[in-house]
Amino acid sequence: CLKHNPGGYAHNKLRDTFCSYLRRYTPYSVEKEPHVFNEPQTTTCKVTNKTKTEVISRRTDFKVTYMAKTEDGEISKTAHFDVNLVCPTAPSAFCDSQRDPANYVTDRFDQPVPKSDLPLHYAKLRENRKANIYKARLEAKGEAFHPLIVESTGAYGPRASLFFRILHGGAKAREHKDPSALVASCIEEAACIRANAYAERALRIAEICQSRGTPLDDDIEEFHAVSSC
Repeated sequence: CLKHNPGGYAHNKLRDTFCSYLRRYTPYSVEKEPHVFNEPQTTTCKVTNKTKTEVISRRTDFKVTYMAKTEDGEISKTAHFDVNLVCPTAPSAFCDSQRDPANYVTDRFDQPVPKSDLPLHYAKLRENRKANIYKARLEAKGEAFHPLIVESTGAYGPRASLFFRILHGGAKAREHKDPSALVASCIEEAACIRANAYAERALRIAEICQSRGTPLDDDIEEFHAVSSC
């Protein structure tokens, strides 16, 4: 899996790490890859030009049932999380048309700045894309959805904060001696997975360049093609 799809490998490792922390250090119920809905998907064969429609199962990466504090006391809630590892420097991270004024904002010096240069811009885009798929359907069932987006730089999307709050609260409920240190350990372990994944990508591109006898610049697009998963 690592050789042919390093992005998928990193995704699965991150998902499994987050689930493991919840199961080991909190009293909460965790389910991996729960089914959310079925969606028809049409594909066209490039050889015969025939189309085929299949029904695919849409699943989030994991869901957790936890206790949340409210004004009326603690109540049980369910939240789904979908993990995604993204590279903000990949070509797909930039605006399709930098000439479009809608793709710019004004900085404090009244100068136009591309939205793609803003912190967490790509993470927020991916969050919105995931939310458009799952949020409404899950809310109709009384369950919440939160994308868990990790950038290759190590930054997390804003909506990932709920996961770490749940982990902290669950560890506190289990009377862990230092819930904050536990959260930090989870973040550090995830960072190692992310770093190893991108190191593997770099080695993969170096091997491609060596086998082709071409400079790295000629294969940089292929590197970016596997940088988002």
